[in-house]
Amino acid sequence: MEFTISMFQHKISGVFLSLFFMVLVTGCEYPNKGGVAVIDLDKISVSTGREKLIVQQVQAFAKEQEEKLNQLQVDLQQNVDSAKEKLSEDSSEEEKQSVNAMVLEARNQLTRELDQARQSAQQLKIQLVKEFTAEIQPNARRVAEERGMTVVMIKRPGLYYVAPEADITDAVIDSLQTENKDADIKAPAKP
Repeated sequence: MEFTISMFQHKISGVFLSLFFMVLVTGCEYPNKGGVAVIDLDKISVSTGREKLIVQQVQAFAKEQEEKLNQLQVDLQQNVDSAKEKLSEDSSEEEKQSVNAMVLEARNQLTRELDQARQSAQQLKIQLVKEFTAEIQPNARRVAEERGMTVVMIKRPGLYYVAPEADITDAVIDSLQTENKDADIKAPAKP
């Protein structure tokens, strides 16, 4: 059998094709090139102490709202009591209905204010979590890029499986802690 150029080209293309598939299957420098990284925000917030700060801020806000609601309740009750004191046995049915309407409106107002306070507390919590997420984003991105990953997802219920090498949570925590230590070293001592 004679060795021809077409046979040589065929063998070379076979070698290149084999190398291509090997690189495709095993990867190059980064085994996860283009992969998806996952971070656990809850674990990061607990490890960095941020969860505690968020809870404290929301609780302080809720306490402030509760004090306002208690004062509103006192004011509304005083208005209702004052209106009831003005009623007598000789009061008309219309006057009695007016006081009953005032009681109903006071309850409705208190309920609306309570609902608004709850919504505001929930919005504050959402805002604080968004700020925290934005603060850790550069660290998560840097860790993911160092590992050759191009997408970072937040771990949520519903993710059926996360490979250990895709979970970069601990590396992000380490990065944040190193960053904080560096900031403490650079910050001047407080008298």
